[in-house]
Amino acid sequence: MPINRLIIFEALAVNAGSLLTPIGNPQNILLWGRSGLSFPAFTLQMLPLALAMMVTLLVLCWFCFPAKKLEFQSSDRTPGWQPLLVWSCLAFYLVFLAALEMKQELAGLAIVAVGFLLLARRVVFSVDWTLLLVFMAMFYRCPFADSTAGSESCA
Repeated sequence: MPINRLIIFEALAVNAGSLLTPIGNPQNILLWGRSGLSFPAFTLQMLPLALAMMVTLLVLCWFCFPAKKLEFQSSDRTPGWQPLLVWSCLAFYLVFLAALEMKQELAGLAIVAVGFLLLARRVVFSVDWTLLLVFMAMFYRCPFADSTAGSESCA
């Protein structure tokens, strides 16, 4: 299996999948904020493009990769299945989406943070907070900037 080709296709697949929802990639967060659409409405708007990209990617995979069985390589460091963590993440995701729809972002964030502190403290301590702050800074909207001016800085 050509590893470079596999990495490129993985990146294409991530982009094709992430464009579907408002929070799938950073650009969509900006588009969603400007569009005024609800989360489901934005997702439905993006669905035709996402489907077209996925179908195109599947067709390309058919031609670009050999039709041979992949060998699974096991590792001793494989993490175990943690159903409580998986279901908690899903529940917190839905709570946060509901909070976004109700324009209660901070309350949703607080619920998610407290929930993770209670159920899976190690998740909170394993987050790359510096990277998260960089992303937050990228999307910070200056409260005193003119709303018609676009994305001007606060300086």
